[in-house]
Amino acid sequence: MFRRILCLILSIIIMLSLFALFGSGESSPRDDNLPDWMMRIFEEQVEAQEAYTALRTLFVVNKDGTVVYPDDYAGAWYNSGKLYIALTSDKPEITSKYRDFLKEFNCIIFEKAQYSLNELNEIRGFMFESLMKDLPIIGHYVNVMENKIVLKFSELNEEDIQKSLYIIIQNIFFDKILNSNLFILEKGEQLKLYSELIGGMEISNSVGNATLGVCGFRRRDGQQGIFTAGHAVPVSGNVDLVLPSSTVRIGAVSHREFSNNGNGDWAFVNNTGTYSTTRKVYGTSTSNTRNMSSTVDDLAVGLSVMSFGMNNGYAISVIQAQNVTANIGGTTVNGLTHATLGTSYSAGPGDSGGPFYAVSPTTGAYSFVGLMCGGSGRQVYFTPYVRFKTDFGVRIN
Repeated sequence: MFRRILCLILSIIIMLSLFALFGSGESSPRDDNLPDWMMRIFEEQVEAQEAYTALRTLFVVNKDGTVVYPDDYAGAWYNSGKLYIALTSDKPEITSKYRDFLKEFNCIIFEKAQYSLNELNEIRGFMFESLMKDLPIIGHYVNVMENKIVLKFSELNEEDIQKSLYIIIQNIFFDKILNSNLFILEKGEQLKLYSELIGGMEISNSVGNATLGVCGFRRRDGQQGIFTAGHAVPVSGNVDLVLPSSTVRIGAVSHREFSNNGNGDWAFVNNTGTYSTTRKVYGTSTSNTRNMSSTVDDLAVGLSVMSFGMNNGYAISVIQAQNVTANIGGTTVNGLTHATLGTSYSAGPGDSGGPFYAVSPTTGAYSFVGLMCGGSGRQVYFTPYVRFKTDFGVRIN
């Protein structure tokens, strides 16, 4: 019962952060009249989100934000009110530990998979390093629903790719037999970094303009500041708040993560200016704000999430994949989450660093989820909170 209550509290916080971008933090969470169809989406996925939050407590989160999964775990995804959990065995002694741990939830369905998530992550990392020497590979991730590895190329010459895959597979030492059917080949576009500097406010520096994601603090000393995209700020230097007729200094970049083989794309900027940090983010427009009441490490595949960028404003998207690796202009960035925007939404230059968040339809509370990295068309990528929560926190009070 205690775990159920704890998970309920966590999920409420998580969902709150999604809406905090759009609504008024001082008034009713429904004050911007969210349409019924949107509320039904979030109402349907409440229990699954609670269950996924509980499931994540079985994962080991390293200091750098990387995640180690149980050896028999192959991923999870959401669909039509159910949380599907894939395991490498359907033996009762394996499934029972998950059933017992999640016995308070009625939305769980177990599936059997050939490869564990740890195995797939190891394989895709090796394949990426091998393929990028001769082929225009731009990213990779695990499709948990199919238990396969997606390899994305800027140019899709399947004959050359299959030849390279065959050679690599013959020379890889692995406990299980590998074949080319394990890989899904896709053509994709190079991620465009949305660099122009708003928790929907607009910010700027020597790199360009981008979006202020959310306010927070450094854990070791309580230093207040803001979060944005790492690629959108210099390694060192100052960041300014852009106002209609002037700019106001926020402070200097304290920590920046946008490095080759780094985890995520994020930065923390010290607030040493005259503006106070808050837990507010823009709602459906810049005329209303919402308060972040909690944080969530990441969201399961299939769940809906909201976001805000200073250039393209409010958007709703659906999670497609976690722990995505992308080759961005020669920089390999790990640990991103991939989402597809709804058909009526868009993202573009200047939206980098903007917040992603979720809402609880029961309480109307908002939860912070992550920071926009970039994207191509309706495909967007963000850094989930788990990548930087060890050393930094988000303002939720």
